Amino acid sequence: MQQKLLSRIACFRRPVNYDALRALAKTKSAGLRVGALGRRKGVQISSEAALDCDLRDLIGRGLLHHDFGTNRFDLHPIVRRYAYDSLAELDRVGAHTRLRDYFAAVPEPEKMRNLDDLAPVIELYHHTVHAGQYDAALTLFRDRIEVTANYQLGAYQLQIDLLRALFPEGEDKPPRLKDKRDQGWAINQLAYSYSQAGQPRRAAPLFEWQIAIFEEQLDREEQINKADFAITLGNLAYLVQLHIGALTAAETNLFRRRSSLYANRRAQCRFDPRHCRQRYRRQRYRPRRL
Repeated sequence: MQQKLLSRIACFRRPVNYDALRALAKTKSAGLRVGALGRRKGVQISSEAALDCDLRDLIGRGLLHHDFGTNRFDLHPIVRRYAYDSLAELDRVGAHTRLRDYFAAVPEPEKMRNLDDLAPVIELYHHTVHAGQYDAALTLFRDRIEVTANYQLGAYQLQIDLLRALFPEGEDKPPRLKDKRDQGWAINQLAYSYSQAGQPRRAAPLFEWQIAIFEEQLDREEQINKADFAITLGNLAYLVQLHIGALTAAETNLFRRRSSLYANRRAQCRFDPRHCRQRYRRQRYRPRRL
């Protein structure tokens, strides 16, 4: 049972408190623990008492670290990887599902001030992904993580780590999401995070992949958002190609961006003439510089 507990602790992304470990515990029959615990074989004990016994044994054997100041438990990275890989697939999904339910019940702070405030939501995202609920994880990222991590904290590497979990087959394969638009959003957001984290060469193929998806939709004469197409072209030019010295390619993409924006404005004028009249009035009455 201690091996299974160690594997379940390895499911956590970071050091974990005792309450979260208790959420994994179940009522069970204690095994023979002569000497260290002095218990008889087959004595029925509560899940919390059994958890305490197993935790003390793992700490005593040096497999588990306990920080008494914060009352958090952690594993060495090598121990974590070995213990996690030894957990059966069905048990792994079950552990992540129970932990997802636990962290979903944790109240959200009124205001996010630092990464510690964001930690329960990040754990919820982590367990949602590893429970196989990729679409729910993307919704969680958009609604509760992106604004704080991106605009408030500038935690671009954190965003990279979280978004890469949506690409279990690798970044050269589509993310495991059902909706094509969600796939495109995840690709573009990962590319943007790479560019802001100072890794433009890793962002380039992802931006190009997103542009290829738009072009494929245009070839099939599908309706696309030309403004999003123009934004992606601009991101590739401004955030990647200008930084790596690909000036000719950047010029080409900026010209394509301008053409796409012009086509988008013409489409808006065709379907909503008020847009053109308002734009004309703004230009007509714009004060001239002396």
